[in-house]
Amino acid sequence: MGRSDIVNGTMWRWIYNADYGALNGLLNQLGIIHRYIPWLTMPNVAMNLVIMADVWHSRPVHCRFILAGRAGQPCP
Repeated sequence: MGRSDIVNGTMWRWIYNADYGALNGLLNQLGIIHRYIPWLTMPNVAMNLVIMADVWHSRPVHCRFILAGRAGQPCP
């Protein structure tokens, strides 16, 4: 586990926080929700949110692989 994993986990824990999280704040200001939701206490929702955070964290690596693969092929 590297530093980026720790930073990513801390960032998403802050975003999903039930008391002051950024996701709850944004949805509340947009009028989508009227009370803060404890996202990580609902098992199905929590699993999806953790998967989304992991995809967000690993996306740059996937993009590098795709770009490296395309660099070896001629452009149409």
